[in-house]
Amino acid sequence: MHQLTLFDEPKVDRTYGVPYASGSDTSKAMALILSSNCKTKQDEWALYQQFELDFDGLTDYDIRVLFNWTSDYERPRRWTLSHKLKLICEDGTRRNPGGNLMTVWRLKKYKGLKDRPLIQ
Repeated sequence: MHQLTLFDEPKVDRTYGVPYASGSDTSKAMALILSSNCKTKQDEWALYQQFELDFDGLTDYDIRVLFNWTSDYERPRRWTLSHKLKLICEDGTRRNPGGNLMTVWRLKKYKGLKDRPLIQ
Protein backbone atom coordinates (compact mmCIF):
# COMPACT_ATOMS: atom_id res chain seq x y z
CA MET A 1 0.00 0.00 0.00
CA HIS A 2 1.29 3.45 -0.93
CA GLN A 3 1.27 6.14 1.77
CA LEU A 4 0.08 9.50 0.41
CA THR A 5 2.02 12.67 1.15
CA LEU A 6 0.90 16.28 1.07
CA PHE A 7 2.26 16.56 -2.47
CA ASP A 8 0.36 13.60 -3.94
CA GLU A 9 -2.57 14.42 -6.18
CA PRO A 10 -5.79 13.06 -4.62
CA LYS A 11 -7.70 10.47 -6.64
CA VAL A 12 -11.05 11.93 -7.57
CA ASP A 13 -13.65 10.96 -10.10
CA ARG A 14 -14.92 13.66 -12.47
CA THR A 15 -17.67 11.70 -14.22
CA TYR A 16 -20.16 14.53 -13.67
CA GLY A 17 -17.73 17.38 -14.30
CA VAL A 18 -17.10 18.05 -10.62
CA PRO A 19 -14.84 16.02 -8.33
CA TYR A 20 -16.28 13.53 -5.88
CA ALA A 21 -14.89 10.81 -3.64
CA SER A 22 -15.06 7.45 -5.40
CA GLY A 23 -16.90 4.91 -3.28
CA SER A 24 -19.06 7.49 -1.49
CA ASP A 25 -22.72 7.39 -2.55
CA THR A 26 -23.41 10.74 -0.89
CA SER A 27 -20.46 12.43 -2.59
CA LYS A 28 -21.48 10.97 -5.96
CA ALA A 29 -25.08 12.13 -5.53
CA MET A 30 -23.95 15.64 -4.58
CA ALA A 31 -21.60 15.81 -7.59
CA LEU A 32 -24.54 15.06 -9.84
CA ILE A 33 -26.51 17.88 -8.24
CA LEU A 34 -23.63 20.36 -8.50
CA SER A 35 -23.12 19.50 -12.16
CA SER A 36 -26.44 21.14 -12.90
CA ASN A 37 -28.34 23.80 -10.97
CA CYS A 38 -31.71 22.83 -12.44
CA LYS A 39 -34.67 22.10 -10.17
CA THR A 40 -34.91 18.44 -11.16
CA LYS A 41 -31.39 17.76 -9.87
CA GLN A 42 -32.18 19.51 -6.61
CA ASP A 43 -35.35 17.43 -6.30
CA GLU A 44 -33.38 14.24 -6.96
CA TRP A 45 -31.01 15.23 -4.15
CA ALA A 46 -33.98 15.90 -1.82
CA LEU A 47 -35.41 12.48 -2.71
CA TYR A 48 -32.07 10.80 -2.01
CA GLN A 49 -31.94 12.51 1.39
CA GLN A 50 -35.46 11.25 2.15
CA PHE A 51 -34.34 7.70 1.37
CA GLU A 52 -31.45 8.21 3.82
CA LEU A 53 -34.00 9.15 6.52
CA ASP A 54 -36.63 6.56 5.65
CA PHE A 55 -35.15 3.17 6.59
CA ASP A 56 -38.40 1.32 5.75
CA GLY A 57 -38.25 2.54 2.17
CA LEU A 58 -40.71 4.46 0.05
CA THR A 59 -43.27 3.52 -2.57
CA ASP A 60 -44.05 5.77 -5.52
CA TYR A 61 -47.22 6.73 -3.67
CA ASP A 62 -45.21 7.75 -0.56
CA ILE A 63 -42.89 9.89 -2.68
CA ARG A 64 -45.77 11.68 -4.41
CA VAL A 65 -47.45 12.45 -1.07
CA LEU A 66 -44.25 13.57 0.70
CA PHE A 67 -43.14 15.92 -2.07
CA ASN A 68 -46.53 16.82 -3.55
CA TRP A 69 -45.36 15.61 -6.99
CA THR A 70 -47.42 14.19 -9.83
CA SER A 71 -46.60 10.65 -10.95
CA ASP A 72 -45.26 12.06 -14.25
CA TYR A 73 -42.72 14.12 -12.27
CA GLU A 74 -41.98 11.58 -9.53
CA ARG A 75 -41.14 8.51 -11.65
CA PRO A 76 -38.20 10.09 -13.55
CA ARG A 77 -36.69 11.34 -10.25
CA ARG A 78 -36.93 7.84 -8.77
CA TRP A 79 -35.66 6.27 -12.02
CA THR A 80 -32.52 8.43 -11.86
CA LEU A 81 -31.76 7.15 -8.36
CA SER A 82 -32.56 3.53 -9.21
CA HIS A 83 -31.30 3.02 -12.76
CA LYS A 84 -28.87 5.81 -13.57
CA LEU A 85 -27.10 6.24 -10.22
CA LYS A 86 -27.98 2.78 -8.86
CA LEU A 87 -28.40 4.13 -5.32
CA ILE A 88 -31.82 2.58 -4.62
CA CYS A 89 -33.36 -0.78 -5.48
CA GLU A 90 -36.62 -2.71 -5.19
CA ASP A 91 -37.02 -4.35 -1.78
CA GLY A 92 -40.45 -5.89 -1.36
CA THR A 93 -43.99 -4.57 -1.65
CA ARG A 94 -46.66 -3.00 0.54
CA ARG A 95 -50.17 -1.71 0.02
CA ASN A 96 -51.03 1.96 -0.42
CA PRO A 97 -54.13 3.44 1.29
CA GLY A 98 -56.24 2.44 -1.75
CA GLY A 99 -55.25 -1.20 -1.26
CA ASN A 100 -52.99 -1.47 -4.31
CA LEU A 101 -49.77 -3.44 -3.94
CA MET A 102 -46.78 -1.20 -4.64
CA THR A 103 -43.03 -1.71 -4.95
CA VAL A 104 -40.96 -0.52 -1.99
CA TRP A 105 -37.74 1.27 -2.95
CA ARG A 106 -34.82 1.41 -0.48
CA LEU A 107 -31.22 2.48 -0.47
CA LYS A 108 -29.10 -0.43 -1.67
CA LYS A 109 -27.16 -0.38 1.60
CA TYR A 110 -30.41 -1.13 3.50
CA LYS A 111 -31.75 -3.84 1.16
CA GLY A 112 -32.91 -6.91 3.06
CA LEU A 113 -32.16 -5.46 6.50
CA LYS A 114 -34.94 -5.88 9.05
CA ASP A 115 -33.52 -3.48 11.64
CA ARG A 116 -31.86 -0.12 11.21
CA PRO A 117 -28.06 -0.49 11.39
CA LEU A 118 -26.44 0.84 14.55
CA ILE A 119 -24.44 4.03 14.16
CA GLN A 120 -20.92 3.46 15.43
